[in-house]
Amino acid sequence: MVFIELKRNQRDIYYYMTETGKEVDFLIKEGINDFSLIQVCTDPGDEKTKQREVSALVESCCELNINNGLIITENEKDNMTIDNKAITIMPCYEWLLFQQQNYG
Repeated sequence: MVFIELKRNQRDIYYYMTETGKEVDFLIKEGINDFSLIQVCTDPGDEKTKQREVSALVESCCELNINNGLIITENEKDNMTIDNKAITIMPCYEWLLFQQQNYG
């Protein structure tokens, strides 16, 4: 669903693999040197799953010099800062509403 929404909004969509082999689901090219990183995780309630998703996102942000990342979930919501990188955890329905408001 996230991929379809990004594609519908005519975004340049890639995935990213860190130097250590961690993957981020979506690398969105917003401009020449402007990128966004998005992870998608149904339920990051399991600490091992959450750690995997967050660590890949933070590592990617550091490698690409991006200050923030997004994790889209089924219904969890949170904000955190790790290594000076702002990580937002947002339910998919909120993200979809945001997309409609901004690109609708």
